[in-house]
Amino acid sequence: MSIKKRFCGLSLFVSLSLVFFFFLPPLTLAKPFIHLVFPVRGKDFWQQPWLPASKVKEYSDFLKQTQLPATFILRFDALDDPTITSLLKDNPSFQVGIFLEITPSLSRVTNLPYPQNDNRWYLPDRVFTVSYSRPQRKKIIDAYFKKFQQTFYHPPALIGAWYLDSFSLDYISQHYRVKNFLIVADQDGTDHYLVWGLPFARNYHPSPSNSLVPGDSLFSIYQWAPRNIERGLQGANQKGSLYSLQTNDYLKLGLDLNYWYSTIEDYSTSLVTSPFTLILGLENDEPNPLAYKHFFTAIRTLKNKGFVFTFKLGDSPPRFRDILIHRGKKATTYLVQNQNYRVYFKTYKDKTEILDLRSFLGNKYPSFWSFYPNKSDLLYAQTEAVIDQVQLKNKFVLPYPLAFDKQTQTF
Repeated sequence: MSIKKRFCGLSLFVSLSLVFFFFLPPLTLAKPFIHLVFPVRGKDFWQQPWLPASKVKEYSDFLKQTQLPATFILRFDALDDPTITSLLKDNPSFQVGIFLEITPSLSRVTNLPYPQNDNRWYLPDRVFTVSYSRPQRKKIIDAYFKKFQQTFYHPPALIGAWYLDSFSLDYISQHYRVKNFLIVADQDGTDHYLVWGLPFARNYHPSPSNSLVPGDSLFSIYQWAPRNIERGLQGANQKGSLYSLQTNDYLKLGLDLNYWYSTIEDYSTSLVTSPFTLILGLENDEPNPLAYKHFFTAIRTLKNKGFVFTFKLGDSPPRFRDILIHRGKKATTYLVQNQNYRVYFKTYKDKTEILDLRSFLGNKYPSFWSFYPNKSDLLYAQTEAVIDQVQLKNKFVLPYPLAFDKQTQTF
């Protein structure tokens, strides 16, 4: 195919994609809801100078002082720690769920293989359900739920893991009636795995065949570490992923709370058909003490500014339409998406650079990881794209700026 034909074809695809976004309900300004989540790890591979329960106590005290609700998700070894579980029982402001990581405590109960003499517990050939066969995944999930129900006597409010395959999601939702799940937002390279190309920071109903694609499942996926709108989809090998709302992430870049507030402001002034639910929190084994100080300050500020902190996660919209906007000095960044497409572009005075363009409609085939275990210390879970400056190293330049008209809600 000639360059001219390819250019014309891509131009038409981009134009139709942008037009398609607007055959949906009207957009409005809406502050995001805030839901606090604290992942809790137990004694397996513990390396911090404090005990696992001490940060749970610190979080609990903070929440009582601020009168804010939260969800704690517990790994198997944390479920086995009575000091941790006693802090979370019978508190009406706390919900409790499962942090679905696999460590030796669980492998001993399930008689599943686990690497010996290797402290890299975070590698994707052992930590996720996708690291195991389908029968083994069922065994892992059943052991978790049995332990949880023996401890708390009620179903978990939320299931979290930085990646969950569609087979595990379906098994949990069908057998245990859980409706809310948590995975990581777009991430490239951290801890040897890639999760890339899902709806940007948006809570959504996933496809039954691919957990990264919007669909018609009867449960919702929420996202850990929502990314910065301007920079969150830029830069390979972890750097872009550090531009998030996690205080421990942005501190590694030398940024401060002004960056954090600016990111929240971008989400608050963007246009949506239904509000985002932003998941904010910290793990209990974060080694940087400044991350905790920043987090507590930021959450108090959000409360003082009138943000709504939700107690229970509600149902996600079956259809959505978002135009997320960051207005910079040299360019305006747009992230435009609905349940069918995602487009990420920067518009300058004289041009527009399209940096990410993908159709979710073309990604609804079954994910490889729904059927087969990952036996590598690397994991790639992503949706296919036409343009992806990070993974495909390409972009598409239009020789003119795109301007958004608020009145007509079109570009």
